[in-house]
Amino acid sequence: MRRHLHTIALALLVLALLLDFVLWGAVPDLEGVGAQIARSAHAEAILASTYMGLGSYLDAAVSGLHAFGTGVMTDALTPGFARIIEDPNVAMDLILNSSFNGTHVWVKNLYWAPPILLVIYAILFVLRPKQVKLIRSR
Repeated sequence: MRRHLHTIALALLVLALLLDFVLWGAVPDLEGVGAQIARSAHAEAILASTYMGLGSYLDAAVSGLHAFGTGVMTDALTPGFARIIEDPNVAMDLILNSSFNGTHVWVKNLYWAPPILLVIYAILFVLRPKQVKLIRSR
């Protein structure tokens, strides 16, 4: 099992990235606040901006993913819509530093998962057990 830990970490990394692409790729299309969140992300949060940029292609390719991302992000961010409309400059600060509901906490944790999983994967890859051959065959 220990020899497969880096593979498990890589699979979790890919899954977290795909979910982030789906969720954040739908943000610019959120009704009323999408453009303001996108503008704030491009100015303040390079990671969110990257997720939005790459996620827009994925969401455009599969309409079901776009609907899922829009639904989850609307559910997660609805309590903050009024504050984002009032002051668009604090959109990313509000999204990343407050907790509106359980879905929002899940989205925030998922936002930070890929960088953390990338470090874990690199460490596990370096420390993976290697096969040792005492007798070489010719």
